[in-house]
Amino acid sequence: MAVHLRVRQQIEAPPDRVFAALTDLHAAGRWLPGCSRIEMLTPQPYAKGTRWRETRRAPAGDTTEEFEVTGIEPDRAIELHCDGRNGSSGNVAYYIRYDLEPEGRGTLLKLDGRIEPAGWLGRIMAPLMKGAFQKALDRDHAALKAHVEKNAAT
Repeated sequence: MAVHLRVRQQIEAPPDRVFAALTDLHAAGRWLPGCSRIEMLTPQPYAKGTRWRETRRAPAGDTTEEFEVTGIEPDRAIELHCDGRNGSSGNVAYYIRYDLEPEGRGTLLKLDGRIEPAGWLGRIMAPLMKGAFQKALDRDHAALKAHVEKNAAT
């Protein structure tokens, strides 16, 4: 059974600046909460097929996940996939879609994601972990908003 996640974040900057921040993986380590390392697995530029490994500090120890860009529309949308078998999550797959919509003088950033656990234990644990995942996403997007708006003001 898939677990669905959703974030809506208003950012006071145009879509091209929000998109630039989302796709600048080298800078993400400076603003992304808990991020201790981002390792590029494919050469830049950020495009369909770009892969990276992201390590974050967590109370139970560092976690590492591998992400891949599976779809991209510059300044409009990004689709990501994370196969947990290549990282700390184990037998879980994550699918994330970002949509960037102009709204007033800013951007409405919309994240729609789903977690697809495999195996009986994953199917039991994923719904129980939904709240923690949602809090982490909310924290990440608040940090993105602060980063983009700070840079837009300078």
